[in-house]
Amino acid sequence: MRFYHPILIALALFYLVYNSYALFREEIPIRSVSEVTERAAEIRGSYSAPELIDLGYLDVTLPPYSADNTGKEDVTRILQQAMFDARDSQVVCYLPAGDYLVSDTLEGIVGVVQWDEWHYGDANPFEAEASFEYPTLLMGDTRGVGRARLILADHADGFDDEDNPKPVLYFWARAMQSLPPKEDPNNSQSNINFNQKIISLDIVLGDNPGAAGVRHRGAEGSTVEDVSVDATHAFAGFYNAPGSGGSMHGLKVKGGKYGVFLDGTQPSPLLNDIELIDQREASIYGHHRGPLTLVGALIRGKGILGTTDSIFFEGMYNIIDSVIELDEPHTALVSHRAAVIRNTYIFNAKTVLKLKGEPGIEGAPGKWLHIENFASGTEFEYTEDAGGHEWQDTVWREKEEIGLIHEVNIVDRPGIGDLFESHKIPAYLSCKSPGVAIVTTSPYYAKGDGKADDYPAIQKAIDTSDLVFLPPGTYKISEPLRLRPDTQLFGISQLHSIITADNEASAYSDPNDPQPLIISADGKNYAPRLEMLRLRIPVKNPCVYAVKWQSGENSIVRNVYADRDFFHPFAAAMSIPMYLVTGNGGGRWYNHLFLGGWAQGPNFRNMLIKGTRNPLRFYHLQPQFARGNAMIEIQDSENIEIYSMKSEGDITLIKISDSRNIATYGLSGLILPMPGMALLDIQNSENILFANMSPMVFIIGHYVGHLVQYDPTRWHMLRDDDLKIPGNEQFTWYQN
Repeated sequence: MRFYHPILIALALFYLVYNSYALFREEIPIRSVSEVTERAAEIRGSYSAPELIDLGYLDVTLPPYSADNTGKEDVTRILQQAMFDARDSQVVCYLPAGDYLVSDTLEGIVGVVQWDEWHYGDANPFEAEASFEYPTLLMGDTRGVGRARLILADHADGFDDEDNPKPVLYFWARAMQSLPPKEDPNNSQSNINFNQKIISLDIVLGDNPGAAGVRHRGAEGSTVEDVSVDATHAFAGFYNAPGSGGSMHGLKVKGGKYGVFLDGTQPSPLLNDIELIDQREASIYGHHRGPLTLVGALIRGKGILGTTDSIFFEGMYNIIDSVIELDEPHTALVSHRAAVIRNTYIFNAKTVLKLKGEPGIEGAPGKWLHIENFASGTEFEYTEDAGGHEWQDTVWREKEEIGLIHEVNIVDRPGIGDLFESHKIPAYLSCKSPGVAIVTTSPYYAKGDGKADDYPAIQKAIDTSDLVFLPPGTYKISEPLRLRPDTQLFGISQLHSIITADNEASAYSDPNDPQPLIISADGKNYAPRLEMLRLRIPVKNPCVYAVKWQSGENSIVRNVYADRDFFHPFAAAMSIPMYLVTGNGGGRWYNHLFLGGWAQGPNFRNMLIKGTRNPLRFYHLQPQFARGNAMIEIQDSENIEIYSMKSEGDITLIKISDSRNIATYGLSGLILPMPGMALLDIQNSENILFANMSPMVFIIGHYVGHLVQYDPTRWHMLRDDDLKIPGNEQFTWYQN
């Protein structure tokens, strides 16, 4: 018989108890940056694969977490701790392919993280707390070799009541503490639910009638992408939605009472590239802030049920390039507010559309309809605080006000593959893919410390490899990075892989010849890609901007965030665009946001699009708080589509001149121009379409959301050469 000394047994038990205690920690609502930094050091020190966490990944299957991914053991507690630890370490919580059995809600929380020192007094929420920098990033395998599946145990506690839905993933933000009003930090504050992402996961809800897959009412930078939910015996796939600079792409839901259940969203939600199949009551239940934009949607089964009937800037619909195939002759869309439908096929509809107070479109049971164009508004009333008058959303064509656009034809069964293909999101890039050049490793050796000049290392990687990965760090460069026609440059997140300029470099020292951080190759068929990067402009240097983009319609820019350093009293005014799209510039741009509005001159633009002809698409675009003469300017350009916008500020949102074939679908937010300015300014341009542009007017004359609420009768919703539409005459459709 083998002998075990009692002391050794006691030590072993102590080790197990200690490690369990060290791993599982209670979430602390309010912490300082130094406290989170200290915790991150502990996490890194105990993680079994330091080389992996240096790349920005916390693999939950490795010690000390050792999560089972065979679906045999309940890993709820382990995954929850890994999500908290990855957030505090500013890395991705990574789930390799496999099955993860859970029995309770997993929370992704933006906690309250306060600066140890803060010298600027009251400030906007992006600066007043450091919480913006600590989101939860949850990601499965993106290489196409297998999927990570979260499997909810059947009859799990609390998931049985469809009147009180309970999600498997709940991403939220604690209420801010640095600015009034100070609420309990255990309360959710959706408008600061920043940068939290759920990417490339499958969720199986099992036999749980009150279960939902994802609840994520996120704001700036928050996304749900490439996520599928089997809700066959459950409540819904997705519960609420991001907006305000956040969006959803690549969603699939099988079954459920609802596919997407929206009883609250941030402004201007976007659902792009979605499949909703065999829901029991409605594919989408819609009660949402601002217009909901669907593009590239495939719906089979039940129609869409819109319920909003309260505030005049809520509840509109834009449906573009989609298919709705009803299982029985019902109504495809019920809406209490305005609706726009374009290039969409609908099958077996008894009624295509029911609008409050409007006739809508009669259907054709058993047949296919092609909705080439439809636009109709509804009656509403501005609140007394917003000027108080009754109004009918108007429809404009060729500068004439008309009542309705109704272009509908019966067609044979359509070939719909091409309809969706152009809206499909690409798979995320992975540093684990073959042939990836990791810039911090041999033979490149970038430092990423914000001090060394990393330009030679990164440019060498670009010159020798198509796939170039930047682990977390700050990469200072002395010259613009020049992308080759097929360069795919990507980081770990839009916050933590940072490229910035060397202020001492001669390339960034000439105010008459400002230079970007990144220049793409100029070619119509070129297909470079930028993904998960932060482009940081030194606040005291007026000679630097983010990107000069010259590559065509096959290029991709996704989750790239350009910003300037914190406010500085001696900052020189930036009088150049943050982004310049020119030459052969085009492509698909996903979830693009601009924040901050200090030290900007009259010629500053969040983005200037100049002289382009190649197709250029934006899937949720958020320009915000620019201090120039316009936020977005389009000059001498064609073939641009913007699917969903949210903005805040008091200047012109979009200025268009000498251009054609431009369409924008959906706007919300506190974007209220100063007296005399136009929200949408068109000069010498044709075939310009704006659909459901709906700024949020609350209380005239009051200070709301960082700006004064100007009287909408003193600014213009739209100015098109000599035509002017006042700010209180909201329209559903304007096409010149």
